[in-house]
Amino acid sequence: MAIPLRIVALLFPNVTQLDLMGPVQVFSRLPDATVDLVWHRLEPISTDAGFCVLPTTTFTDAPQADVLMVPGGQGAFDLLDDAPAIDFIRRQALDARYITSVCTGAFPLGAAGLIDGKRATTHWASHSMLSEFGAIPEQRRVVQDGNVITAGGVTSGIDFALSVAAELCGADTARAVQLALEYDPHPPFDAGTPTRPEADPDQVARTIERSRAERGPVVARATARLRTMAPHFRVVVDGQVFDVTHDGGSNHLAWVNAPNPGYGFSVGLNGATLTRDEARIQIQGFLASIDPATGYVEE
Repeated sequence: MAIPLRIVALLFPNVTQLDLMGPVQVFSRLPDATVDLVWHRLEPISTDAGFCVLPTTTFTDAPQADVLMVPGGQGAFDLLDDAPAIDFIRRQALDARYITSVCTGAFPLGAAGLIDGKRATTHWASHSMLSEFGAIPEQRRVVQDGNVITAGGVTSGIDFALSVAAELCGADTARAVQLALEYDPHPPFDAGTPTRPEADPDQVARTIERSRAERGPVVARATARLRTMAPHFRVVVDGQVFDVTHDGGSNHLAWVNAPNPGYGFSVGLNGATLTRDEARIQIQGFLASIDPATGYVEE
C-alpha cells in the first residue's frame, strides 16, 4: 500500500491566491497526496483576489507535513508578527521532508530561522531583503538548497510545484501532471521580470522602493527577534531524539520533551541574550554531564 503524502500549506488573510492555488493544483494531482490548508481557526480567509478560502485544519490539529509550504502576499509580512504562526512553521520544519515557499512566503521561513545560510529566492520587489535573514539571494524561479525549496514571484509557484513533484514522485509523474494541466506558458508580452526587454524600469524602481518602505520595518522587527533567540534544537540522547527550545522571555533553555523526568532541566543564562552558537554550547555542556558517551546536538 502506498504511503500517504501530506502537503501542509499555510493559509492567511491577504494571501496571494495564485501563490497558493497554483502549487495546490499541482500537488492535488500527485498519487496518494492530501493537501491541508492551515490557519488559526476554521473560518473563511480573504485572499488578495477578493474571494475567500476555507482552511481544512488549524495550527493545533494539523498533521505533520511531508512538504511544508508558505505562500506569499502582503499577508505573509503580517505573519512575521504572528508568533504562533511562526512557531508552527518552526515546529513543522523539524520533521518535514521539504520546507518550501512561494513568492514572499520566504519571509516567514526567514522569521522562523529556516533560511539562514541558505540560497533562496522570492518576488523581485522584495528580493534584496532576503539577506537580512542570513539567506543568500538568487535570482531564479526555483532555488533548492538541501531540503529548502523557494520559488520566485507568484507564477513561479507552478514551476516550483512541478520541481517538488519530481523530487517526491519522479520526473515521469511530474511530466504527466504538467501535460494534464497543459502548462506551456507563452505570454503575449515580454515583461515578466525586471530584466525582460518590455519591463518598465520606472515601475520596477517604484515597486522596489514601495516594498522596502512598507515591508522593511516588519522585516527589521523579525530579524531583531531572531538575534535574541535560538530556534529549536534536535538533541539525541542514547539514540533517542528530543527537542530543546529557547524561552525568549526568561532566556532559558528547556526540554520540550525530556528524556526522563530527571532531565527536566532549565539552563539559566543570567539574563543574557542567547545566540544559536551560545545555545549549542550550553546544550552540549549539559549533555556531557548526563550522557557523555552518546549525547549530541543534531542539526
